[in-house]
Amino acid sequence: MNLRIIWSAPWALLFGLVLRLRHAAYDLGVFPAYRFKTPSIVVGNLSLGGTGKSPMVQLLIHTAPKDLKIAVLTRGYGRKTKGLWHAKPGDGPQQIGDEAADLHLKFPDIELVCCASRAEGMRYLEQEIHPDLVLLDDAFQHRSLVPHAHILLTTWNKPYHKDHLFPWGSLRDIRSAAQRAEVVVVTKSPYLPDRSEQQQWSTAMNLKAGQHLLFAQLSYNPTVSGPLGTLSLGELLSQNPVLVTGIADPKPLLDYLKSLGWKGEHICFKDHHSYSASDFLPLGGRCVLTTEKDSVKWPGLYQNWYAIGVAHALDTSSSAWLKNMLLGLVGRAD
Repeated sequence: MNLRIIWSAPWALLFGLVLRLRHAAYDLGVFPAYRFKTPSIVVGNLSLGGTGKSPMVQLLIHTAPKDLKIAVLTRGYGRKTKGLWHAKPGDGPQQIGDEAADLHLKFPDIELVCCASRAEGMRYLEQEIHPDLVLLDDAFQHRSLVPHAHILLTTWNKPYHKDHLFPWGSLRDIRSAAQRAEVVVVTKSPYLPDRSEQQQWSTAMNLKAGQHLLFAQLSYNPTVSGPLGTLSLGELLSQNPVLVTGIADPKPLLDYLKSLGWKGEHICFKDHHSYSASDFLPLGGRCVLTTEKDSVKWPGLYQNWYAIGVAHALDTSSSAWLKNMLLGLVGRAD
């Protein structure tokens, strides 16, 4: 047993005890939990980040019928505003956070509300917006809200059943919390496993009857865009750009770029990094590739950059199942 485990295991055990007491308080009704009339879906994880929650919210928006009035409720991590904030045209990372700003830019017609209290946010949406469906980004751990469905994300390389509580591992909630999820999605899958392998995953994760297991691969956009226009990814890589990221897990993007022959420099900042002009001084005007989440914080700081988009890709049957689930929630099931 190495020193890190010896040091971290007792703290993880203590953290687990606190979490179990908290869950028990909600299960026994000591802490109140609210369920609203508007159909709602929580997208979340058990880990500290990097599972692809925001791309999953975007996938749900793309999957839902176009005439469905969808609202997104999120904390708005990294924003400078306080309390409940209803996004308006022109709002950016300062007002709603980087991930929410990226979503707001891509889906300007979607009502987006930031609020640390998901129950307060849902109450506002029902009273003021009247959506057909609410998607809650990163709210799996918010027991004060009882949604109509939970979508739990975990990664292929570090699934929750092989992880440990922080600080021993990267889990921020106990493994048994996964039992609340109607849908579990294994993200960043290198391939889509057959039924036999899917069953092995289901058994290892101790999924119960009624829990649906999906697998999603990452799909990178073949074109990139920035202040100077749009290029194919191949054209950009021929310029050997510097990769600059401030995301939780840049490894999949690094691996993808290297598979295309890129051998450039990678400048890595922490997740949700707040960029300043000084961060770009070492670049000396060189061509840069970044993520869409990072790029919403770059206007006015640098010019020679292009952003690459990423999405979750499901197989045909999984996509059909997900669409039927959404239709069922809003009362449009066939």
